[in-house]
Amino acid sequence: MKIAAKYRTGVKTSFFGKTHTVETKNRMALKNTLPVKVTEIETNIVKLFVNNAEAAKYLGIGESTLRRYKAEGKLYHKKSLIMKA
Repeated sequence: MKIAAKYRTGVKTSFFGKTHTVETKNRMALKNTLPVKVTEIETNIVKLFVNNAEAAKYLGIGESTLRRYKAEGKLYHKKSLIMKA
């Protein structure tokens, strides 16, 4: 496997010297995102975010914390419910 890894870099790979188009990069980015819905319990306001990073930035927490609250279905600070959109 170590020897095979050496051949995956540089001119010996089929993708060497090529780049993805902007359109392809956008399609890959959209495919890898999971929408997040944050519901403010007190005001019943629902906000939708494209991915975990945006939702975490809005709430002022780390992405790992956001993922934990989303997985456990717990309220964040007893006021925000975080779930998959």
